[in-house]
Amino acid sequence: MLNRKVKKYDEKAKKEVESYEINTLVMHTTYLDNRFIDDNYHFILNEMQTTAPEEFNIYALGQWGISGGTYFDKTQINLRIAQAPKPIKKGYFEYEIGFDKQREVKTIENMRFIPDSEGYVSIYKEVDKNVPYVLSGDTAGDGSDWNTGIMTDNQTGVEVASIRIQMDEDLYAHQMICLGMLYNTALIGIETNHSTRPMKIIANDFGYANCYVREERPDSYTQNYVKKIGFWTDKLTRPNMLGMLRTIS
Repeated sequence: MLNRKVKKYDEKAKKEVESYEINTLVMHTTYLDNRFIDDNYHFILNEMQTTAPEEFNIYALGQWGISGGTYFDKTQINLRIAQAPKPIKKGYFEYEIGFDKQREVKTIENMRFIPDSEGYVSIYKEVDKNVPYVLSGDTAGDGSDWNTGIMTDNQTGVEVASIRIQMDEDLYAHQMICLGMLYNTALIGIETNHSTRPMKIIANDFGYANCYVREERPDSYTQNYVKKIGFWTDKLTRPNMLGMLRTIS
């Protein structure tokens, strides 16, 4: 749940003002904090450090992990997660939706970033006005996971911001537009395999100025290319993408 918006009387301003009250506490504990497990269980978990280090990280230290075989190297993934920088701020965007009569599209107006420890948006590095950015996204598909977005510095490949929202595609699209606007009208490209709605909202409803456009050949007879927004993965492109990711990871 997002932190509560409350009204408090400001003595200096002599009026009520709105502020955000932090009401979230996050705790991480391990077996070392558990006073109720016996010496034998301590011994078993400690032994896992040498016999099964990946399982030790998961079950004893509470770190991210996957049991069994994986496409990517689990040790490298855990190392990357452990070394990942903490966001300098988290929150979400508030805004009003207007309408541009000349362009006949909706507009984002009065956009502002609201700090919140449980917000959808994580900022790792403030925007550099001289840098081009790319905001890539992946939809939740059947709704079982999350709508996500990663903002990348297009010169260094460094991740500077991210978005993670469950279920609500409209809210996801709006937050992606706001984040894109914040980072120099970043190029936005969302995978459209499972859902085309977020990209349609961004490109068509709001007329966002910098959307990723791919070219598709409709058939072998005409050889004509059709332009479509968002990116698409299939059995031909996915192995190449995964292979390159595994190489750099």
